[in-house]
Amino acid sequence: MLAAAPAAEGTTVATGCGGSPVLSMAGLLHGRHTTTHHQGLDLLYSGGAHVVPGRIVADGDLVTVGGAEQPVMTKVLLILHGACGAGSGPESAAVGRKSGG
Repeated sequence: MLAAAPAAEGTTVATGCGGSPVLSMAGLLHGRHTTTHHQGLDLLYSGGAHVVPGRIVADGDLVTVGGAEQPVMTKVLLILHGACGAGSGPESAAVGRKSGG
C-alpha cells in the first residue's frame, strides 16, 4: 500500500517528521534526497536516502520536511512545487538550516 502512491504517474508525495523514516524503512526513499526531524536522520541514512541538512527538500515528485514548521511549510512548498511543475529535474533544494530541531 505504501508503494502505490509514489509509483502512481503524476503523483507528488509529501511527508514530514515521522513520515520520512516510515517511507525509508519501506525502502521507498533509497537514492532520493530527503530530510526529516533531526531525531530520525539515522533511519533515513540506513534506508539509503541522500540526507540533506535542511528543513524542506524537494526531489522531483517527493517533498520532505523536518522541524516544527512542517505542516505550514509543506503546504507552501506544495503550492510552489505545483506552480513550477513537479519533477522538473533530479536536483533537490534545501531551504533553511536545521538548528537542532
